[in-house]
Amino acid sequence: MQVLDIQQLLVKAGIDTGPLDGKLGPLTKNAIRIFQQQQGLPDTGQITPRLMTQLQTVTAQP
Repeated sequence: MQVLDIQQLLVKAGIDTGPLDGKLGPLTKNAIRIFQQQQGLPDTGQITPRLMTQLQTVTAQP
């Protein structure tokens, strides 16, 4: 999964990532932190396997 995929899933989860540009910039890192906090995950701002799994789970729900 690439950064652009993560950005798209974050937007689908209702979190603004800034431009969908495929870059792990400050806006995307902040969006990751927000999602991590909402989900009770470690607040790292980094893309981790656990983050990806949780994003896929949350965004797969109708």
